[in-house]
Amino acid sequence: GCDVVVDGETATTEEIANAIRDLNVDVLVDMCGHAGSSDVVEIIARRPARIQVVGGLGTPAPMGGTGIYDYALADAVVAPARLRAAAGWAPDEHRAVLVPHTYQVGDAEAYKRHELNYKESREPTSRKDHGLRDDAVVLACMNRPHKVDCTSFDAWVRIVKELAHGAPAVDTQLWLYAPGSDSGNSLRTRALARAAKTLPGGEEEARDRLVFAGREDRPAHLER
Repeated sequence: GCDVVVDGETATTEEIANAIRDLNVDVLVDMCGHAGSSDVVEIIARRPARIQVVGGLGTPAPMGGTGIYDYALADAVVAPARLRAAAGWAPDEHRAVLVPHTYQVGDAEAYKRHELNYKESREPTSRKDHGLRDDAVVLACMNRPHKVDCTSFDAWVRIVKELAHGAPAVDTQLWLYAPGSDSGNSLRTRALARAAKTLPGGEEEARDRLVFAGREDRPAHLER
């Protein structure tokens, strides 16, 4: 249970930071890092707690920003000793606190059960069901739309271009997760327009090579 619950939905980042400071919080954990809201990072940057930690469940990577985070939860796989300093886990940024075995626990058996139940209750889908060609090389990114940055996307489109227009040519499609939300619709529109500038066939080729996946329940998502 919790001793205190503070509703910060309508509060500013400064107000939330002040509330944390008033509660004399000893250890403040940012659960998501870069995978969450930028507002959270702004709150942490105000140093409202004595010790500030990142990496509870979200981003298994250094956050950067000297003096903002003191520690990051990780394990020997996420933060191997030989790469710690070079990757940004240096003590002058924030130290990697290694937990035994793994910092994030998942239930592999649950995924297997979901997949088994799905196969028993539904017909398997084909590539065609998802707008993908049988013989194409498919490059897929199923991250949420807000995680797709312009630099990464441009690199993906250049790879598609080099494969599709190389010698020999390799039919290639880029499969992105874009649910029917504001962020998903924005990704569809901007991705097609941006890809059209790189692909020789312009907008027509962009619509042919970019395929967008909608939201599905977990068993259906795993099956596809």
